[in-house]
Amino acid sequence: MLRSILLMAVVQGLLLASVFAQVEGRLAQIAGYVSEADSVKPIPFATIRIASTPFGCAADINGFFALPARPGDTLRVSAVGYSERRLILPDSMPDNRYLVYLELSADTILLPETTILPWPSREQFKQAFVEADVPDDDLERARKNLPEATLRAAARNADMDASMAYKQTVDDHMRRSYYAGQTTPLTIFDVGAWYRFIKAVRQGKLKNPDKTK
Repeated sequence: MLRSILLMAVVQGLLLASVFAQVEGRLAQIAGYVSEADSVKPIPFATIRIASTPFGCAADINGFFALPARPGDTLRVSAVGYSERRLILPDSMPDNRYLVYLELSADTILLPETTILPWPSREQFKQAFVEADVPDDDLERARKNLPEATLRAAARNADMDASMAYKQTVDDHMRRSYYAGQTTPLTIFDVGAWYRFIKAVRQGKLKNPDKTK
């Protein structure tokens, strides 16, 4: 009895070993490339799975992948943002190798429009919108931050820029060239200058605008 049980166990073991050997011998090396359907741009990290099995792999950053599979298996290829594709492997593979080129089409998902409001209802939104205190624009804020007196004081204390310095230098050079070889007249004895000065005083043009406010 014991010899019969041992003999049956040995026979079953040999049968299972032969079956696994046949199955393992039918495995083929599947290698391929996953790209977009409308271009040759690779799809990195795409998922390649063998249908009805927990086995699979992921493509590398350049879209290449390799995995063992049996002839006749179905490959399921998927990636985020693309439609899934299925590929049935042929029953006969020479040299137990097979190269595949897989193209995935972009899958566009349209979401419904969503309006987010910081108010519980549209009526409260309308009321808050009507009663909103709209801030001043940039020009109005600049006018408030830069009053006329402050601007005049800053203008008096500001140094000359390049254009003003150039004009001052040219005027001095022209004045020296005009009176070259003669005595430069003093403006204190210029009757016209005195007339313009008295006229400006009478018209109030020489008053300090900061003290008048």
